[in-house]
Amino acid sequence: MSHRGAVRAAGPTVRPLINGAVHVAWMSDESGISGGACDDDPGRAARRALGEYVQHVSHVSAAGVLPLLADPGALPRVEPAALLEAGSPPCHWVAGTGMRDGAETAVPAQAVFLGWDPPPPEERWCVQTSAGTGAGTDRGRARTSALLEVIERHVLAHGWRTGDIRFEDLDHLHDSVLPAALLAGLRDHKVRLRTVRVVRPYPDIVLALLHRTGGAALTCGAAARGDTADAVRHAVYEAVAARLALGARPSSSLQSRDRDRGHAVAAAGPAHLDFVESRIAGRGALRRAPAGSAALLDAADALFGRQPVEVRLPSVDDHVVHRVVCHGSEVFEPLTPPSHLPCPVV
Repeated sequence: MSHRGAVRAAGPTVRPLINGAVHVAWMSDESGISGGACDDDPGRAARRALGEYVQHVSHVSAAGVLPLLADPGALPRVEPAALLEAGSPPCHWVAGTGMRDGAETAVPAQAVFLGWDPPPPEERWCVQTSAGTGAGTDRGRARTSALLEVIERHVLAHGWRTGDIRFEDLDHLHDSVLPAALLAGLRDHKVRLRTVRVVRPYPDIVLALLHRTGGAALTCGAAARGDTADAVRHAVYEAVAARLALGARPSSSLQSRDRDRGHAVAAAGPAHLDFVESRIAGRGALRRAPAGSAALLDAADALFGRQPVEVRLPSVDDHVVHRVVCHGSEVFEPLTPPSHLPCPVV
């Protein structure tokens, strides 16, 4: 697939935060597409913000580039259980590739496109939990990033919705894996950091929650990595970045519309804390395992029961962008979640 041209926004703006303990980076363009990240290293923060921006640009442009299939014919399909239970209502598709056998496979278009309204009579769904996106300067990095995201999203979403999830306490690792200045800054602002890891073999899925010591909750972040320390840092920095984003939400029609659809929920409420605390199964230790695409593909196979399917999205600048869609009942979600859900998706 040909490149879609240079990145349409200026390079990331980077600013120190919490006395320079971490740096926040962000970029946006005139259409309202943006990307942001937080890291203890300003260069990494800028690269991650660029990668997120590139993903969003690619997602939005994909609807005008990838062919729509009203009927995939004899192609195998990633058809979520929720769609089957609803009687397989009208659905548009795009062609992807099996990550294990390379076979052409149809996936729901709504699991691939962003900011896209399907033609009637197809109903609009939010499809974020069994799909993940990754951008990288080569195919391997993009695939690895997308697989990490889809595993993280599915495991947490399934746990929130069913209650069938357990966590290990990781708070005792803060001093060894996070900048001392960051921890001191949070204490000075009377903000408590809570980190936990999902009890599962691989990869490590870490959830970080920021909340006031008086009990008022702020934001949460999550990350999946092969290395525990790396997962903790990414989850914590995502929670910090989410706090900034919620305090300075842009007003573009595109972002407002997608936010209303339930994308990228980052606000942590008291229910998050209660839900997590009631499911602590012990203390976790540092682990380290390679997080290459081969090992992650094995993990996704085991989690979903079938091979994931990848869709090559439009390239942006020098970045390759991949969307990975997996089989699972959580792929399709109504736009308005039932009120009884224990926690929103992160």
